[in-house]
Amino acid sequence: MINKVDPQNQIRLNKEIVSKLVSPYGLDLISFEEVASAGVKNTSAFLNTNRGRFVLKVYRRNNKKLREISQEILFANFLREHGIPIPQTLSNPKGEFVCQKKIDNLTWTYILMEFVEGEYLEHDQYDLMPLMAKYQALMHGVTHVFKMTGKVRTLADEINDFVRYDRNAEEFLKENHYYPRIRELISSTILYLRNNFNEIRHLPSGLVHMDYESDNILVDKKKITAILDFDDLSYHPFVADIGISLWWWLFMNRDKDCKSLIVKYLKEYQKYRKLSAEEIGFLPLFIQMRNINVLMYDLSSKRSKKEWKELLDFSEVLTMIKTLV
Repeated sequence: MINKVDPQNQIRLNKEIVSKLVSPYGLDLISFEEVASAGVKNTSAFLNTNRGRFVLKVYRRNNKKLREISQEILFANFLREHGIPIPQTLSNPKGEFVCQKKIDNLTWTYILMEFVEGEYLEHDQYDLMPLMAKYQALMHGVTHVFKMTGKVRTLADEINDFVRYDRNAEEFLKENHYYPRIRELISSTILYLRNNFNEIRHLPSGLVHMDYESDNILVDKKKITAILDFDDLSYHPFVADIGISLWWWLFMNRDKDCKSLIVKYLKEYQKYRKLSAEEIGFLPLFIQMRNINVLMYDLSSKRSKKEWKELLDFSEVLTMIKTLV
């Protein structure tokens, strides 16, 4: 799901506000630096304090309910307990992981995490593909043990997004040269989803990350040091989560052989969790769905037509993936 940022709900951090937010933890702020990210929902900052470095994550106002955020943090903590490299979220003196503080009549919702060394995963770091696939399989393998306490996005929500894209496409894209191709791509995907919905909804499913790619993976010394940001936590088929990760590898390496990348990733994934023939069969659909979501975000953000064309051209490549998996 692509969320457009509502300007009045944008987060504006300054040293005074950050100091007040971290004061319940007994920290004295020395300096902070906002983290550059492709995310649009929240704001994160690196903090230098009297007790070392931390990461502050502030949630955009009116975006999510406290219960939903709490579930994301509990799930991340659950995965950490099962050996997944996820930064520790600190609890405040009340024992709460998610904090709220009122400053100048505005309520700030935020968490404080340990600082982990690392840089974002790069698309040419092929030696880390197996480790990325391993951790994804391990996450999928334990999710059934976690007890959900709040609402999360589902496959039905994803389909509704595509229906909304389709309904708004003519008005939104009528001046766009690529309109016929975009409309056909969205319409054909909706038709396929509807015709195969019963089979898709019975695929092995559970709580999944749904944004498990570069901007949410830190690496250092050829190891994955942190998996970040469970904002898109959803109850989806596991193969939908895999499709998002594979889309990133494939799109960012469009000059490479698609089949070899897919085989390499799935081979390692299946050492820890076997995929059924049905799951593999629907994998191209979920890779294509990610491509369309990114395309619609780029269009709504009025990014360059070059990027639109790259995504549209890649969608045609994806139609051939069925013969590769």
